[in-house]
Formats: sequence, structure tokens, C-alpha cells
Amino acid sequence: MQETYVGCDLDGTIYRGNCSIDFFLFCMRKTQGLNMFFLKHLGNYIKYLLRFHDFHENTEKFYRFTPELENPEQLIQEFWDKNIRKIKKWFYSLHMENVLIVSASADFLIKALQERLNFAGYVATQVDLKTGTVKGGRTCIGKEKLKRFQQEKPEARLEAFYSDSKKDRPMASAAKVSYKVKRNSIKIWKTRNHAGR
Repeated sequence: MQETYVGCDLDGTIYRGNCSIDFFLFCMRKTQGLNMFFLKHLGNYIKYLLRFHDFHENTEKFYRFTPELENPEQLIQEFWDKNIRKIKKWFYSLHMENVLIVSASADFLIKALQERLNFAGYVATQVDLKTGTVKGGRTCIGKEKLKRFQQEKPEARLEAFYSDSKKDRPMASAAKVSYKVKRNSIKIWKTRNHAGR
């Protein structure tokens, strides 16, 4: 039987903000010695804006703080204890057994969120907590999201897709119907592939 999913981006779509950045700032308050990473992140972000590196290179550098965490699993749980409130209320109206989170954020953050909310699954950037390195290919963003979805869920069909980002147009085009999210406003997202449907 073909699996049918409702796909959701995470950051800015169902989560108010960026959970990876929020997690780093949370860890910085809890762990001594991470201040130097703040300056590195700031420098890397400026280089990204100036196009000295692409998004994937930025991601590879971002998670290098995780080897410095003494008890990362505990910090992840404490992070969601505090930040679960940033999940938007409309998300809870979806049928969790059909929801698939497709995100550029780290899989270790989304796995912990799945354990709390019991959504069906996720496709995310794979990050090794012990080394801070990105595994399994490139950052899960833009065209890579659709590629990874098709690789990991080859028999699946997207009934709907929600996102706040234009970068998610490939995923939006693959869904039967797509929605553009802006804060708490949700509107139909018309893409070229939806024309005539």
C-alpha cells in the first residue's frame, strides 16, 4: 500500500524561529567555552551572505560545537522542554500519523521532537553529535530535500506540503497541494506543477 504523507518544513513553518540556532544559543548558556563558536558562526554567516561559501559549507561549520557538549542527549531534551512552546498551534490540528517533517535542521533535534509529538517520520540533515560532522550527503535544503525524500520514501506520495520558504518550491511542486506559511497565516501556494490540477 502506498504511503501518503503531509510534508512540513520545520524552521519558520511549524517552529517559530530556527531550532538549530536556538539550540546553539541554549547550549552556549549551559556550557562553558562555546563563546568562541558564536564569533565563528557570525563570521561564517557573513561569508555565506557574501557568497564565499554555500549553505552546505555553512552547515558543516555550524555543528562543530557539538563535540564540546558534555551530555548532548540531556541538553537536547532540556532544549525541547523549554522550546516545545515554539511549535505553532495550527500544527497540532494535523493528523500526526501522516506528518513527515522535511528539514535542513539536524536529525538529532527532529528525532527528539518526534518522540514527543509522535509524527510519522522525518527527512533531515544527518549530523554526528560526537564529531559535529554532516553525514550522508549534503544539507537537506532546496532540491536536496526532494532528492532525499524520493530516496528515503520511494513509494510515498505527498498529499500536501507546508513551508515558509521559496527554497522549498521543489517539494511544493511534488505535492498534490501546497501551502505557504507566513507566521500563523496559511495560504494556497500555487507552483507551476500545480497548474491545471
